[in-house]
Amino acid sequence: MTTTMHSPGITDRRTAIGTEVSPSSADDARAGAAVAALLHRISGGLNNAAMAFELALAASNDSQRDASERVLHAGVGGVNQAARAVALLRELLSPGSGAARHDSLAHLADIIEMLRSRAALRTVALRVEGEPLPGDEGLTTPALALASLLEGLSALERAPPGTSLALSTSQTHSGPHLRPASAKDEGT
Repeated sequence: MTTTMHSPGITDRRTAIGTEVSPSSADDARAGAAVAALLHRISGGLNNAAMAFELALAASNDSQRDASERVLHAGVGGVNQAARAVALLRELLSPGSGAARHDSLAHLADIIEMLRSRAALRTVALRVEGEPLPGDEGLTTPALALASLLEGLSALERAPPGTSLALSTSQTHSGPHLRPASAKDEGT
């Protein structure tokens, strides 16, 4: 793949199948927001894990040791949350790089939580129709999860502060996918 400059503002990549136009600045902004959300998710998961492990290690009596098992499970959950966010970040920065891994699955619930956090920052009420149930029913591919995150961020960016945004889940052959409710209703 060779990068060539045709004009000061446009960069094209030549590939074996043709020429691809570089992403727009809106795509760059959306990708930047996705990176920020994923890094926040990684940081939060690892911070939660560290606190849980510290609490579990500090247990000094039998009742605290019993509670520390629950705390350790929460810590492992934080590490798993961070690992899933790293897989999505890998998919964003290097699409398809994790596609061959069979254990590389994403949870749509993670995407919904990230979008809810972003919506709260923008004072947009986020409603998700048909939320996937916890566990295997919310599993999807990293590519679909990332597409859901990017579409959700784009819809949030267009939603004026103080309004409501409806997202819905739809089932594809690869797993669940999250889309703006109006886009699903229009058949896109």
